[in-house]
Amino acid sequence: MNRRSLAIVKLGGSVITHKSECPPRTNYVALQRIAKELKTIEAPLLLILGGGAHGHQAANAYGYGNPRSTPDARLKGVPHIRHNMTLLSHDVQNTLQELGLPAVVIPPFCTTILKNGDVNEYFTKSISYSLDAGFIVITHGDVCFDLHEGAMILSGDTLVNWLADKLDATLILVGTDVDGIFDANPTIDPNASLLEKITPTTADQLVAEAGPSSAVDVTGGMSKKLSELLALARKGREVVIFNLTVPGRLERLLRHQDVPCTRISC
Repeated sequence: MNRRSLAIVKLGGSVITHKSECPPRTNYVALQRIAKELKTIEAPLLLILGGGAHGHQAANAYGYGNPRSTPDARLKGVPHIRHNMTLLSHDVQNTLQELGLPAVVIPPFCTTILKNGDVNEYFTKSISYSLDAGFIVITHGDVCFDLHEGAMILSGDTLVNWLADKLDATLILVGTDVDGIFDANPTIDPNASLLEKITPTTADQLVAEAGPSSAVDVTGGMSKKLSELLALARKGREVVIFNLTVPGRLERLLRHQDVPCTRISC
């Protein structure tokens, strides 16, 4: 591929959906602001959506994330999860297209086979050709068929790791609802401090201490997210965790300007 360096932006499900509401509802106000900030980017762009309310509620209802669930029970949930994630991805696509951004959706369900929860096959040429054509590609956490488990969840965080490696992304921006990684839980500890940089000397301790997310999350919580982002940084990629709920921060990062965030460098 002869395109310019690829940027990957993860849109956290807690930002683009109202994660605690049931049935799930897209946060259109946040999406419209994010879309305006994305208009500033000049590099090829891959957007990866977290499932938020749309993904996690349906997945949890069918036993995903429960070690006692059966393949038959999980397979029954595939249509429900697929329906919800299709709605969310189309909401994002429509919002971008309303601003003139040429966005296309390529869901993992149609291109990916898992094996014991890990990627076994992933057809990425559709993504590569779309990026080369100048399109913004949207993909997302999804349910996928699994060779041993019937079906499993492929999380947005795993997609960030896997696609950044396969597509040789140089910039990875992970948008969440907090400023980055803290030395304690900032929602309950007023003295929690933002860790502006994570290095190999602090990484192992952070992974051990990182707890699960506060809302229902069948993809592993913060410990899994941090482990996968550290693996990316160890390959020399620029990884930033930032607060996507604060207006202007995404745009500034796309312009390579400083904002309060956590930068992972190994």
